Amino acid sequence: MLITNAPGTSPSMESVLANELHAADEVWLVAGYVSPEGAERLGLRSIGPLKPIHLGIGLALAEGLPGYTLGYLMALATALRRGGGDVVACSPPAHGKIYVFRRKMHIVAFVGSSNLTANGMADWVECNVRLEQPLADLVLGEARRLIATGIPIEHADISVRPPRIGRRLGRTDALDTAEEELGSSGRAAAVLHISFLNSEGRVPERSGLNWWNGGGRPRSPDEAYIPLRSSVLPVARSFFPNQAKTGTRFEAVTDDGQRMTMLLEGSQTGGYAKQISSLGDKTVFGRWILREKLRLPPYTPVTRETLEEYGRDYITFVRLSTGLYLMDFSRGQ
Repeated sequence: MLITNAPGTSPSMESVLANELHAADEVWLVAGYVSPEGAERLGLRSIGPLKPIHLGIGLALAEGLPGYTLGYLMALATALRRGGGDVVACSPPAHGKIYVFRRKMHIVAFVGSSNLTANGMADWVECNVRLEQPLADLVLGEARRLIATGIPIEHADISVRPPRIGRRLGRTDALDTAEEELGSSGRAAAVLHISFLNSEGRVPERSGLNWWNGGGRPRSPDEAYIPLRSSVLPVARSFFPNQAKTGTRFEAVTDDGQRMTMLLEGSQTGGYAKQISSLGDKTVFGRWILREKLRLPPYTPVTRETLEEYGRDYITFVRLSTGLYLMDFSRGQ
């Protein structure tokens, strides 16, 4: 069976692999490139706790990963380990694409050009061959070898590289689509950058990252939120669920693998939210960005100079699926 993703000629790799994944008892996946949306299209994060899924990322050690991709893969590794699987960086790097599925004693394998990305799964024309036993047994042996010699994702020396859409200090809001990492179709994940600087190019002294310094009630030094200014709303309304209305919730996976439930709150014209915080307790987000990321002592104001030294003055959200986002504040280079 030849799978090309070409319209009208064959099923997509996404549909073929998804069917095999649900039916299999154990799964081995190796690809040069793995993106969050590629993994989400197959449902790896939700299926992972139910069966052993072993994932090898071929070129992570050679080329590095964007911060949001690395964070997602760490969170994915946690899910896969619940089912007896894992996520590893292939060592040495591997460029091949191998997908193997075992159901009882039957083995089926796919070898070809499709990376585990949105483009590889459905958006680009690829060439993949389905193999039965005994050839599938040989492919399984190679997949097992590549994964067995790999390094668990959180222990691998992977450099964090910026996404291809380009990052720079001073960038405010933007909606763009990365290339191979996120896919190029209408279903591709969107990327939104939100600046921590106000219109004067400063970090507000009593709001946002310095919400702990606000007036009124006593506040924890860990309280912080992300400002959602009117200038970013035209993009945010099509990016976040429910058009970014006040009270909207969504799940976020951070670039270092943590998970938070976030809340759009406050109100500006039209009932749209004016800030994003961790649901129920602003210190959850605040501790992450102020203590773990910026490494500031409590009661230390965040300034533009603080962010310039860190290497970025904005936070990035990547939409993976409905209600699920990656939240990236990885250190600039």
